[in-house]
Amino acid sequence: NQTLVLTSSVPAEVIEARTKVETLLQELDTLQPNTPANFETLVAKTSTIMVMLTHAYIVSDLVSKKTASILEALFTSYPKTFSAKKANPRVVNSLLNLFIGAINNAYLIGSDNEQKETYYIWANKVAHDLLKETNSITLDNCFGEYIWLPVTAANDETLEVSMEIAGTKDAFVCFSDDSIMVRNSGNEMYEIQLGAFDNKSMVMRLQSLGKAFKTIDKKEFPGGCLNPFKPTSITVSYKKGVISISDGSGKSTTWTDPYPVKGITWIGISSWESPITFDKIKVNKELISTSSKKTPATKAPEKSAASSKKEASKIAKKSSSNK
Repeated sequence: NQTLVLTSSVPAEVIEARTKVETLLQELDTLQPNTPANFETLVAKTSTIMVMLTHAYIVSDLVSKKTASILEALFTSYPKTFSAKKANPRVVNSLLNLFIGAINNAYLIGSDNEQKETYYIWANKVAHDLLKETNSITLDNCFGEYIWLPVTAANDETLEVSMEIAGTKDAFVCFSDDSIMVRNSGNEMYEIQLGAFDNKSMVMRLQSLGKAFKTIDKKEFPGGCLNPFKPTSITVSYKKGVISISDGSGKSTTWTDPYPVKGITWIGISSWESPITFDKIKVNKELISTSSKKTPATKAPEKSAASSKKEASKIAKKSSSNK
């Protein structure tokens, strides 16, 4: 499924990058992630490779297969290392971001949605283990695809998440009825983007990356944006259609959905194109623990044309009611 690229039309730096990638992959052929040191080396060198996969010419069939093989080996081996508390959490976080990078790399994934969903499952599995151990996570370049917190509530109960967020812009928090790949899916949900539009405002949406139904300027609510110099304390809650956002100073803003989404049980976090660290995460005032009862799903369920039309009509009504 690789795109045919004529060498004569490829820039010299791209040809050089492919040579470097193939050399690195060859070096990793004999390196097995069976010790903490090998695991860390493999994660670091694979991270270097992923950054270089920026052109169809670089991602040849060989490069694609070898990279996929390394990612699978890392996922298979990491539980033994991490569960024994020998692996540095920073390294495990880097592994998580490798899977996120793979999900968002069109040259590596192409049209293979099954492989993308596999990496999504792996990313959430690693994220859950990391959160249970450290209660902190850094997400690089998610581009709005969510990592789901390993703590849920019964249908429509109060869900509240408080945390410290470190970054310069574009931190995402959402409330959803399922732990699925929601980016651009059209699924109804509540999405809050903190530090939107170059950290000038906060945006609320009814779909992943959909049309904003509410935008709050930084001057009106400073807590809806990030502080690039220190972590931003934020609390976001949902209860029966009421969404509240409050900052560390006690200021808050609230919006009530006249047509509440039913079955809200999950909280997701995400970033865009720059790293965001979510730290000291509490759900319903308790730190994330090992009492998780659910496993994240893989993809949005198939919808009939009728159900999609009905959902679109509900969203249109909500949007119009807020004009």
